[in-house]
Parts: sequence; C-alpha cells; structure tokens
Amino acid sequence: MRADLKMSRRVRRRGSVAALLLALFPIASTQPRTAPAAAYPEPPQVLFKDLFVAVQSAAIYQDGKAFPDATPNAAPADILAQYHASHPESPQALKGFTDAHFTLPGEATSAASLPEQVSIVRHIDQLWGALTRSTSTAPRYSSLLPLPRPYVIPGGRFREIYYWDSYFTMLGLQQSGRHNLVADMVRDFAYLIDTYGHVPNRTRSYYLSRSLVKLGHRTIAPHQQSPPNQGADSAQDHAQLVDLRFMTIGVRHGVSLHLCAAHPQQ
Repeated sequence: MRADLKMSRRVRRRGSVAALLLALFPIASTQPRTAPAAAYPEPPQVLFKDLFVAVQSAAIYQDGKAFPDATPNAAPADILAQYHASHPESPQALKGFTDAHFTLPGEATSAASLPEQVSIVRHIDQLWGALTRSTSTAPRYSSLLPLPRPYVIPGGRFREIYYWDSYFTMLGLQQSGRHNLVADMVRDFAYLIDTYGHVPNRTRSYYLSRSLVKLGHRTIAPHQQSPPNQGADSAQDHAQLVDLRFMTIGVRHGVSLHLCAAHPQQ
C-alpha cells in the first residue's frame, strides 16, 4: 500500500512537470531554435568522400584526429577531382597528396613549465591564458565551428571546446576569478543552441550528430555566482541565459520541446 502511494506521488510529480513544460511550449516554439538542415556545415567525411575513407583507413597520420581537423587549401570538389586524376595508391603517395592539399594542425604541445617551483593553484591560474582560444570565424571547409566569445580548450590534440569538460573548466575559472571568461563560455553554449539546436559533444562539424549529458543548466551556476558587473551585462544576456537553463531542464525531464533535436547521423 505504501509503495503504491509513493509510486502514485512520483507519477503525479512527473506529470505536473511535463504539463508545465507543455503549457510553455507555445511560447518556446515561437523562438527560432533549430537550424535548418542546410545550415549545418558538412563534416569532412561528407566533403571528401572516398579520399577521407582512404586517408583514415590507411592511417597515414599517427593521430586519427589530424586529417578530420585539417584545413583544405582549395574547394573540396577541386581536391577530389585532383585525387581521382592522380590515383595515389601507396600510403606514401597518399600522404604526399594530402600534405600538398591540406594544412594539417600543428603538433600538440604542452605549456612551458615555470623555471621555479610554484603552488598548484598558481600553476593552474597561469594555464588559462595558454588554453584560451578565440575563433569568431573559421577557415572555409574546416571542421571547426566558430564561436562568438573566447573559450578554454582541454589542450594538446583537443583544439576545440568540449561540452562536458567545459563545466569543470568553468568551476576552475570561477575559483581563479576569471568570471568574464565563464560568462563568455556560457554565451558560447547559448549560441550553439541558437545555431544548431543543441550543444554538440565538441565544436567540430563531425560532432554535430551527438551531444553529451545535458550540463547546460549546470554551466550557468558558476556564471550566476559571479560578482556584480562580471556576469550578464544586459537584460538581453540575462534572458538568453535563463532561456538556456529552461531548454536544458526541459530535456532533463524528458520533454524536448523541439529545442535540442540532434543533427541526423551522416
């Protein structure tokens, strides 16, 4: 009897949450959230077709992420035409072709160590600058997705923002007093939702078909705890952040409201 009563209460609570979200749906649905399919940039496996398959299958680069992150030096159609005309069959010939037609990402390097021994707190504080990127534009046909505000990357071969990592990064930034950078990253997440309909796993075109555990609402918490004048600096910013929280909470409770539809698998 007691178990049935608890189950009944649980069902009523879930039902009330769903009813609330559905009641808000007409308001939310008037905002343009999910970009049309044509707005999604094509990932490298689509742009370069059999060339991409050949390069990745032959493993001509030690890092399997190198070629997907490379920037083509010409339009994909032109590169493919030259590839089909030259028919590079050996791994050496294939690597020579890609090296000539793509700009590969630089070798992953670690931040230089300080000459003197310092505390772990100071060491982390000095890493933020080395790991901060600003990519308001991206090279044409690159897999990188541009973001309007600066952001922190994990580092090494991971040259783009990572959804899951960013939450913990922002907790560290808050402790370091980098409140403006926390606010920038939250706005980047809001931009991704406005542009693509969700926050992808990473800001690469080949990750637009997947996401991670919905942490968007949690990323706002460090931002809201920032001192005055270092958080949302306008009514529009505040509305955008509240809207981001509403969308992620909606998904957490199982009601998508058409706001976080993932890009179809390629």
